Amino acid sequence: MIEKTLTLLIQLPSYLSEKKGFSPLQGMIRHLDKRFRYSLEVRHSSWFNEKVYDLLKENDIPLVWSVRDKLQSPSIITSDQIYIRFIGDRSISEKDW
Repeated sequence: MIEKTLTLLIQLPSYLSEKKGFSPLQGMIRHLDKRFRYSLEVRHSSWFNEKVYDLLKENDIPLVWSVRDKLQSPSIITSDQIYIRFIGDRSISEKDW
């Protein structure tokens, strides 16, 4: 299973700001299993800053690129891997897909 896993997604909740979540994220990154690669998806705009980008670069973790109705992530490269998330228009009913 490990050899077939490309990356594991770490998705932070939309209410978690960088101010509250940065230190816990730093601690968590230190304990991640090195056999895997990880990508970080943030859903609060406060995470889009150089301090976060530097942390991700130091740990070779890509920032997930995504466009949502209320938030668009910047196209910042923090790793040799890119994770693009196509979420879709959630206003469309499933029956209309």
